[in-house]
Amino acid sequence: MSATLFGKRWSGERLTLTGHAELGLEGPDLIGWSDFYGGGPSKVHVAYASSGSRAGFLVWGGNLGLRVLPAGAGFAPGARDDLPALPLLWLPDPGHLPAQVRAAIRPLAPGRRTKGSPPAAKAPLV
Repeated sequence: MSATLFGKRWSGERLTLTGHAELGLEGPDLIGWSDFYGGGPSKVHVAYASSGSRAGFLVWGGNLGLRVLPAGAGFAPGARDDLPALPLLWLPDPGHLPAQVRAAIRPLAPGRRTKGSPPAAKAPLV
């Protein structure tokens, strides 16, 4: 599967979603997960995207996807990876994203660009 990213991308250490239960998630906080150096947290990313069959806000993490954390929970590198996992997450409603994330990515309609915005990028997703 691949998706085309439109507009800007937000990246951070943690993403706190509103209404996580509506999405079927056990907790509101997402972190990226990578297998580098034995496995551990990595950045989480958000962008407006389209895969042809769907469009919305795509959330992804490291090469091992995302991990779901309970509200405000910390996670120490090297701890056991027994957290709920997702390969990625599509959000059709931007209301689940924090205001600062929505402001940072300012999604554009496919094919539209504003001055200084990067062109659409094709991102392979596994």
